[in-house]
Amino acid sequence: MAQGDIAPDPWGAQMVKVGATSSRSGKASMRKLAEMSGVTPTTINRIIYGQAGRRGFEPATIRKLAEALNKSPATIARWAGQAWAEGTPWTAPEEVNLLSKRQLKALDEIIRSMAEDRKQVSLEIDRRVKEELAALAS
Repeated sequence: MAQGDIAPDPWGAQMVKVGATSSRSGKASMRKLAEMSGVTPTTINRIIYGQAGRRGFEPATIRKLAEALNKSPATIARWAGQAWAEGTPWTAPEEVNLLSKRQLKALDEIIRSMAEDRKQVSLEIDRRVKEELAALAS
C-alpha cells in the first residue's frame, strides 16, 4: 500500500467510531476495516486515496464498506470521489434489441459521458464546500 495503513479523515474518524482500529496503536486501520468488510486492504487503500481509475469501484465494494463503516453507500461513494445514485438501476427497454452494435456502443458512451458529467459536478461541489469550511476555520 503506497500510503501505508493510515487513513485520513473522514475515513479515519469513522473507522475509529466503528472499531476498525489497530490493537496496538488504537488508530484507524485499513487492515482491520478489510477484516470487517471483506474488502482487500489494497482496494480499501485505492478507494480512500481516490485511485479508482476510469470506471470507478464496484457498487458491491462500496456497499460492503458502507455496511462496515455504518454509513450510506452514497456517503462512502462521495468520500471516494465517485458518483452514486440510489434506487433501482436503469434497465434498457426491450427495443434495445433493435439497435446495431454501433448504436449500442454509442449509447454506452452517452451514458458514461452523462455519468462523468454528474461526477464532475459532485466533485466541484465538494471542493467548494471544503474551501468554504477552510475559510470559516481560519
